[in-house]
Amino acid sequence: MFTGLVSSTGIVERNEPTPTGRRLVIACAEAIDRIRCASIGDSIAVDGCCLTVVSNVDHLVAFDVVAQTLSLTTLGELAPTTRVHLEPALRFGDPIGGHMVQGHVDGIGTIEWLRHFDGVRLRVHVGSTLVQSMIERGSVAIGGVSLTLTSVDSSAGTIEVALIPETCRRTTLGDRVQGDRVNIEADFMVKSRR
Repeated sequence: MFTGLVSSTGIVERNEPTPTGRRLVIACAEAIDRIRCASIGDSIAVDGCCLTVVSNVDHLVAFDVVAQTLSLTTLGELAPTTRVHLEPALRFGDPIGGHMVQGHVDGIGTIEWLRHFDGVRLRVHVGSTLVQSMIERGSVAIGGVSLTLTSVDSSAGTIEVALIPETCRRTTLGDRVQGDRVNIEADFMVKSRR
């Protein structure tokens, strides 16, 4: 489990094909100690997708990503030098400040726009099926970032969120442009009621 409070970012070093999918290697030199010290078998959310550490040498953390995960997420599209969100799994006693995030991406959304008025607003097209698991003022994880839904348009299949300056500073969301694809995870509490 995760909270959706992105603790750090890393830079994609390599994203190479393997017989079972891809090997994703992320440089974590600036990441928090828990990621730099991650052990083989630990879980880390990368852009909201729960992955298992298979290697951690000289601040290069590697993950094997299987075909099914590649088909449901944006991880296969990550090019070298791309900045990604990182969050280590919760440990017993950790504070929960965002919302409970499983790291099981429900689908891919497409950025429709990012506007700077009354703060920063972001609209994402999530499609007619996924939008049914969203409620206004409910939670959503976009690229693994816990956010509150400010608007849900079921007929258009879109959601909107407001980004505070601290979120823009700590994450890549403020740098997104129209057409960018992002991993989406609906709040599992809402999904369980539908």
